[in-house]
Amino acid sequence: RIERFTKQQHVIELCKMLGNGQVPRNAAQAAAWHMTDDLTWWQLAAKDRIRLSNGYYRKYFSRREIGLAVRIANEALRRGDLFREWQKSQADEVAKLESLSNQ
Repeated sequence: RIERFTKQQHVIELCKMLGNGQVPRNAAQAAAWHMTDDLTWWQLAAKDRIRLSNGYYRKYFSRREIGLAVRIANEALRRGDLFREWQKSQADEVAKLESLSNQ
């Protein structure tokens, strides 16, 4: 289970989105590094996949992938917040039921 590796609900939501085929892998990777390693979008945009001594280089992420990664990260954060709200409402319901059963 993913909870063995992270308790961060937004990261779990990102992994679900990737696993369900809702987001492309490379953009999801950029979003993950932003959320887990605190890399800024600028740092991710500047990250080289390949840099050779002859001057040739290839960026790890395209501008399009960075733009998509921003939207993916925001959606994962939103879903994580919704999940936490749902968990809290469930805990509140359990507490209410327990208080009723104690009367």
